[in-house]
Amino acid sequence: MLLCYGKARCVTTEALRIYKKKYPDSPCPGFRTFHLTFQRIADNEPIVPSRALGLDAKGRKVKRTYEKVILSVYKNEPGLNLNAMRTLLRKQNIKVTISNIKSILKLNGLSYTPQIRPKKNRRLFYCEWLLRRLKRDKMFMQNVLWTDDSVFTKWNMKNRHIPGQAATTPDGWSLNVWAGMLNDELFGPVFLPQPTSYETYLEFVKGPLMEILYELPLAQRSTMWFQHDNFKPHNGMKITVKLNSLFERRWIGVERFNPFPFNAADLSPIHFIWDYIKMKVFSKEHNTAGQMQEAIVSAFNDLRSECKENPILHSSQFANVIKTVQACVKSERGK
Repeated sequence: MLLCYGKARCVTTEALRIYKKKYPDSPCPGFRTFHLTFQRIADNEPIVPSRALGLDAKGRKVKRTYEKVILSVYKNEPGLNLNAMRTLLRKQNIKVTISNIKSILKLNGLSYTPQIRPKKNRRLFYCEWLLRRLKRDKMFMQNVLWTDDSVFTKWNMKNRHIPGQAATTPDGWSLNVWAGMLNDELFGPVFLPQPTSYETYLEFVKGPLMEILYELPLAQRSTMWFQHDNFKPHNGMKITVKLNSLFERRWIGVERFNPFPFNAADLSPIHFIWDYIKMKVFSKEHNTAGQMQEAIVSAFNDLRSECKENPILHSSQFANVIKTVQACVKSERGK
């Protein structure tokens, strides 16, 4: 490469043409590579930048002012990509560039590639993340607003495949019901438009969810987490921006922010309420959506009363989820 550069009298375009002609089967270096290589030799420096000298890939001196902070963030938040690390550092009033973070990690022999797990291991990834959180704070799950929604339809009451029952069934209708649980407190029901879309969920976040948060003490609201599943309408850009303004990175949901696995009701302590609510609601027949809505509200009130009389109902759900998470990690690691 240097011989071609000298033959071309330090003209990069001519050196590139000569190199391509002489070595047609070899990968061709970039324009700046010829000049940088020659300059390093002229400055009595190694052709390949040395990590021991604190140089980056282009031979420039790496700024190591915030090296300890960057390495601390890398250790405490594994799996973050470069953009997420820069955002987290800027919240601490530390202004660094992505290239600077990348160079410092490389100088310390660390990989800056995020730890992306395959989709089939999303459940294991979440379980490992939750166990790390519980190791730091045993009461972490009690500080999360766990949420879930369920659809109630007329078909829950009758078997439409039986001719006699199908003939007396009213016109089609359904109710989409949202509920939340924070420690031993139950929130809901909130009736969402059916079917749920990105716009309707955004209205819920800006409306009913904000009202629930305003009822909580400010100290609790500033440290609590929020969870929702990976349902597609929950993943809109405006929803992400709104949740970031409310909880910063303290929320569980979409891919970039502590993803909650698909079809993992057993990993959420709130899921137990639906068995109780549906048992109460479908014990009687309801001919209209209004009648069923009243029955759902009544069932939630009964559940609140029962939880107050028997507080162990909530704590047992958290314990069951922890056992499930531990069993998941143990079984997957044993494969």
